[in-house]
Amino acid sequence: MKIFFLWVVLIIFMSGNGFASPMQGMGIKQYNTRVSAFAPLPRFIENRISDFSVGHPFTKQSAAGTVTNDTTTHLNGTQSFKITTDGDNVAVTARSGLLSPTLDFTGQELVLQINTDAIEVMNEITVYMTSDNFAADFYIFPFDDPSTNFIKNGDWVTLTMNFSDASITGSPNRAAINNIQLRIRDNGSQVANVNFASIGMTPEPSAGLLTFAFDDGWVSQYDEAKKKLSENGFPATAYVIKDNIGLSGFLTLNQMHELENLHGWEMATHHGTDLTTVGLADAETLIKQEKQWLIDNGFNRGADHFAIPNGAFNQSLLDLFRKYFRTARGIAGTAETFPPADWHRLRIFNVLNTTTATAIANAVDDARTNNTWLILLFHKIVASPTVSTEYSITNFGTVVDDIATDGIAVKTISQAIIDGLGTL
Repeated sequence: MKIFFLWVVLIIFMSGNGFASPMQGMGIKQYNTRVSAFAPLPRFIENRISDFSVGHPFTKQSAAGTVTNDTTTHLNGTQSFKITTDGDNVAVTARSGLLSPTLDFTGQELVLQINTDAIEVMNEITVYMTSDNFAADFYIFPFDDPSTNFIKNGDWVTLTMNFSDASITGSPNRAAINNIQLRIRDNGSQVANVNFASIGMTPEPSAGLLTFAFDDGWVSQYDEAKKKLSENGFPATAYVIKDNIGLSGFLTLNQMHELENLHGWEMATHHGTDLTTVGLADAETLIKQEKQWLIDNGFNRGADHFAIPNGAFNQSLLDLFRKYFRTARGIAGTAETFPPADWHRLRIFNVLNTTTATAIANAVDDARTNNTWLILLFHKIVASPTVSTEYSITNFGTVVDDIATDGIAVKTISQAIIDGLGTL
């Protein structure tokens, strides 16, 4: 009865929106951000530094480009801060100027809300933070890969970035940030705009977290991955495609049940069709069928989690994912924060045949050191990889052994949500 009561209280607590009024200028104010319309989920708390309302201190620093306070395209209050390039591959920058008091990012992660009209031509969207007014010491937080489908044109998106994402120049003091720079750069093909709605911070969790994820339902996940993971009691989330199950080279229903019932895995939802190539009604039918098939076959635990085919989506599809799934996972390649800014844009480390065991070990070390959520995505585990989505049995064994010695917690997507409630 006590556990039930605590769970009810938790659900009631997390159901509130908790939004505060827009801020003036710079300063810290707390915003509780609801991240899922599907069900109560762990949510991040944004301590907002600025919402770029009237009186904010950001001004243009570069000779190139223009900056304006945009009262037409905005998310918070009545305006956003727009930086516009000249279409010539030259960086455009704006700075806050000296901050007083300074900002303490100890145990914090960076939060940024942005909107762009030309992500396909953006070479750079970067935040710099310094503790010596850019004399020599600063952090650089980049988001410079438009190919990941993470940001969509015209779509407000919240980015959370851990200090493991940042490169470092000199010896900046994370506890005394005194100036912030926003920098964008196009690829020289056209003018581009980036609107900034807010910049802030959110607390890191108390420890790092790792999830093994597998796509498509290949039988090697049973024959090879399970064999090595089970040596250490590590579970995994397998995103299966129902039309593959039982075909040559793919999992059988019996193998799927064994993975769930005896090895702690969960079977999650995937699909073989790029949903942006079909109509919205057809896309809804396809994902409903995929999810229902899992439920009908007894795989309830993972059926609420979805792997976006090719990582491709638009706003209408994103709304569908929020309607039918607790989480959706893309292909954006970076460590995820916990809680993520958006449970339906989960970021992953995509393991390819060219990915070294050392590169994965470094990513695991970063997750453990900087308290991020590392979702390692594999496809086929084979003796001799020949295509990009295959990974060698030997290297996979090395990766698992390294993780076992590191001591980082390994959880499925569902476990991350449930166990994460107690860490926030």
